[in-house]
Amino acid sequence: MDVDKVIEDSEQNEKDIEENKDNVITHARDIKRVKVCKTLNSDLSGSIVELNEARAKIELTTISEMASDNEGLVHSGYIYSSISYAALVVINNPNAIITSSNINYLSAISVGKKITIDAVVKNKGSKKSIVNITVKLADLDIADGTMTIFTLDKHPLSINLTRLLD
Repeated sequence: MDVDKVIEDSEQNEKDIEENKDNVITHARDIKRVKVCKTLNSDLSGSIVELNEARAKIELTTISEMASDNEGLVHSGYIYSSISYAALVVINNPNAIITSSNINYLSAISVGKKITIDAVVKNKGSKKSIVNITVKLADLDIADGTMTIFTLDKHPLSINLTRLLD
């Protein structure tokens, strides 16, 4: 890993965020600018609390329906759903699909906790984007990783993806 490149990318992302701070979504009325995942259940995937061209923040309060046992352990699939939602929201294109992900789960959480999912664009191209993800419960790291997202020319359901891969 090239540490200097990681630091440079991080500094550039911070500059991008600062330059675009006027475009940040901070009020419910601004959510109409979001073009993706409009029918997701926010109780299960979280709610947007911040969005600009370089970053999306989602908050999710875990609920009893997410429990995988009687102790209240939240199933990681619900965390993943919020992660993928955040990654797609920051790209904000209805023709975008997640093609790969590498998520590291670092800590378990229980029902009734509020977590924050932070999706930051590492590289954004015309077709392929890489999004870095961090998930936190206060100062506790819950998960981190990356997602690769491709933006297609048409809606994913209107394309025979198998043919594209041949």
